[in-house]
Amino acid sequence: MKNFNQKYFDEINAYHFDELDAEERTLFEAMLIINPDLSDEYERFKSVITIIKEEQRVELLQAFKQEDKGLDKDLLHMTLKSKLPLYLTIAAIIIVFLLVFFLR
Repeated sequence: MKNFNQKYFDEINAYHFDELDAEERTLFEAMLIINPDLSDEYERFKSVITIIKEEQRVELLQAFKQEDKGLDKDLLHMTLKSKLPLYLTIAAIIIVFLLVFFLR
């Protein structure tokens, strides 16, 4: 993959992550219109950011799924006696919700 042009990278990064003041932002947007090299670099930058975000999202989903499997295993191995506090907590939350809802 072709490297980013360092000349544009800092400006693009600041623009993309909203680190420019209003005047700098307006000037950068004007430069995007009149400078095709800058415009191309910005499009490439956005593509890379999108790929990074997607990879992070996938990794996060995998981590959640792995953690969820562990929690499911823990709940399956709990006996009814050890689940009682969990059930009582859930019942208490439901009762409080219903009281608040109906006593308004």
